[in-house]
Amino acid sequence: MPKKRSNGDGSFSYNDKKKVWQYRCTIPGEFDENGKAIRKAVYGNTKDECRKKMKELINMYANGTVYSADDLTIYIYGKQIIEKKLKLNKIQSQTAHREFGTLNMMQPIYGRRLQDVTPMLLQNFLIDYCTEYSNSIIDKIFRLLGRIFRNAVDDKLIAENPMKRVEKPKSSKREVKVRALTLEEQTEFVRLLTTEDIPYSEEMLISLFTGMRMGEVLALTISDIDLDGGYINIHRTMATDDKGNPFINDQTKTDTGMRIIKVTEEVKKLLAAICENRSKHELVFLRPDGRMI
Repeated sequence: MPKKRSNGDGSFSYNDKKKVWQYRCTIPGEFDENGKAIRKAVYGNTKDECRKKMKELINMYANGTVYSADDLTIYIYGKQIIEKKLKLNKIQSQTAHREFGTLNMMQPIYGRRLQDVTPMLLQNFLIDYCTEYSNSIIDKIFRLLGRIFRNAVDDKLIAENPMKRVEKPKSSKREVKVRALTLEEQTEFVRLLTTEDIPYSEEMLISLFTGMRMGEVLALTISDIDLDGGYINIHRTMATDDKGNPFINDQTKTDTGMRIIKVTEEVKKLLAAICENRSKHELVFLRPDGRMI
């Protein structure tokens, strides 16, 4: 049984099973359609965390950014789902940025209230607006719509999930298979990168010769490179926030991405020229004005 603790207008209770605190409080000046004061609950690992969350919630009510079930649209509810996953550390910032991008692709319907959405509306949207996208983009839109309406059912905002009766269309674009460069193509690519004035040629060469993702290349600092031992320590990646601004994420895209790799003499020579007389904490690759790429 949860253990209750009185706290003035609000009250704390500790759930021994889930190992979290619950803080339930009346929202000042807010009433439901029956004139009854609205009480809300927040959860956290500590009482201070609960108090902070409750303060944020009260401020949201005061600023008019909390919506009733009748006002929730696909966009508003989808945004709340993504933001919640980000706050719970279930996704990283760059993943949230991509999901917001997917949500914005639903513009023809994202202003519709959840309660007004029908399977036919969703099916027509996917057919009329999405078939020009690639199959991978269609899949992202389809999966995000599915998550939005599954959550809406779980939250008792709608009685039935309209996505259950919707089929995912295929792209009208011709599938282009991704293939590796041939030896001749790679040789010509390297020749162009080393003889022509091509922006970001050094970054592309490092990626080509090491197999590193471009985000990993751009996150390298001088201290990550051991020229004497011929190693590169890969433990971070470049990402973008929800506004598209670059930042360094202190972990790679996947857990297996954290690795130390051996490099060739060719790569060592390239890195030696780039890293000469540089601070060990400085990013290896920067824009001419010193900003991150």
